[in-house]
Amino acid sequence: MFLSNPPQVPGLQAFRQRYRHYHSPLEKRIEEPEIDCGQVKCNGVFGTLIDNNSYRFYKGEIKPLQTYDQTIEYLNVICNSDGYLYPPQEVMVQIDGKTGGFTGIEMPRSWKVASKFPLFSTHQLTAEGMESKDEFRKGLGAFILGLFSALFETRLQFHGWLIDSKVKLEKEFRNIHFSSKEVESFLSAAINSWENWPAKVRLEMLNILNLFSKIGSYSATWENFTAAYLVVDGCFSIYKKLFRLKCNDKAQFQKVCEHFQIPFDKTAVDEIYRLRNDLFHSIKWDQGLFGFATGNGISRVSDLEKLSLRIIVGLCGYQSEFLKTSWTGNASERL
Repeated sequence: MFLSNPPQVPGLQAFRQRYRHYHSPLEKRIEEPEIDCGQVKCNGVFGTLIDNNSYRFYKGEIKPLQTYDQTIEYLNVICNSDGYLYPPQEVMVQIDGKTGGFTGIEMPRSWKVASKFPLFSTHQLTAEGMESKDEFRKGLGAFILGLFSALFETRLQFHGWLIDSKVKLEKEFRNIHFSSKEVESFLSAAINSWENWPAKVRLEMLNILNLFSKIGSYSATWENFTAAYLVVDGCFSIYKKLFRLKCNDKAQFQKVCEHFQIPFDKTAVDEIYRLRNDLFHSIKWDQGLFGFATGNGISRVSDLEKLSLRIIVGLCGYQSEFLKTSWTGNASERL
């Protein structure tokens, strides 16, 4: 239960505005359209996407809600200066045994940072399908949101569902840039591939996209690296299923890069694999203690993210010069 008046405790001032926004009139005006499950269309309101463009693609469309400008204006006030939206504070309150309502009586010492919280709704996704709302959100809808999360390097969630960590809303530099037409072409190719994938591959891709969006939400570099490596390893798993590849773990990097014409950087792969082996098999991070490593781990997290994004684009069947660009370094490449 979210309350609008956290206690006057030093250090909590930064949380109070975020806390109140879950009860703002703005959010209450954003209502999700009903789902028509005939021949037809499944609608999904989602957020939080900082982009006021509309996109039309194969069997679907994404457009901003009418309240988009108001929502972004409000987020400019409550979003942290580092670009992240952080979880609010929550408290346990007593429930009336007769009415089931809240009495307003707080449980002592129960204030804490919420483990899960909702995001602001900014856009509506409409896609053709024969699925129910729940199936859509766990299937094609999740796939489309996952791809948008990857392109915009953020985390997105459907209205009414929760998220479990801080979310990057503002980013000064992105690893990829694109026009609306390029996004539409990519999504059309990806959905066409989705329709031809077996159920196991679809499930794996949804998990890959979900974890990909969370890489930057972890606090420790070794956690970022673990998530990033799991993502690229998941991409290899899908590749093996679709193209029947058989090779050892390290050789996968070169095989997959060659297939999609992605540049292969042996130096980067050697260091990534060393970091992976030390972490997974020797319980050490970047040649040192957790929290005290001084090596090149953080840059290899970024490299893994960029490599994974290229493999995801390739697996989705999108033909682009983007695949041929370097995934090491700091350049932002066009989709």
